[in-house]
Amino acid sequence: MQPARRLLVVSAAAVLILASPAESQIGFGGHVARATDAFGGSTGLGARVRLGVPLFPLSAAANVEYFFTDCDVDCSLWGATFDVNYALPIPLLTPWAGVGWSIRNVEVAGQDGTERGLNIGVGAQLNLTTLRPFVDVRYEMADAPEKQYIIRLGVMFR
Repeated sequence: MQPARRLLVVSAAAVLILASPAESQIGFGGHVARATDAFGGSTGLGARVRLGVPLFPLSAAANVEYFFTDCDVDCSLWGATFDVNYALPIPLLTPWAGVGWSIRNVEVAGQDGTERGLNIGVGAQLNLTTLRPFVDVRYEMADAPEKQYIIRLGVMFR
C-alpha cells in the first residue's frame, strides 16, 4: 500500500475512534480540497478532526488530504495540517481565523520530498443540524511544490 493511501486509512480509523468519547467537544468530517498552485492546481479528498476547548472559543483541527495530480510524469501530493482556530460564536454560523503547521509530501518521477511550514487561514461552519457544512481557506508557507492556497469544502459530523 502506498504511503499516501496508508495515511488516509489510518487517519480515517483515528477519526472514528477518537470521535466516540466526547461527542460535544470532538467533531469529524470529510472534505474536498483544492491546492491552487500545485501542478497547475490539484483537487483532492480529505478527512478532518476538530477538538473544541470547553468554555473558550478555541479549537484545534487536524486535516489530512490526498490530491489527484495531473502530471506528464508520475507524481503525487499528500499532506496534513494542524491548526489552532479562534471562533466567533454567532447563532447558526461559526466563523474562525487561525494559524497552524502544514506538512506536504511531493513525489515527482521517483524523487520524494517533504516540506513543512506555517499556514494562516479563515473559515466558517453552518450550525444547522448534526451535519454541518464548512469552508476553510489556508495559505501555506511550505514549498510543496510551491507556497499556495488550500481551499476545503466539506461537512462535519457534530
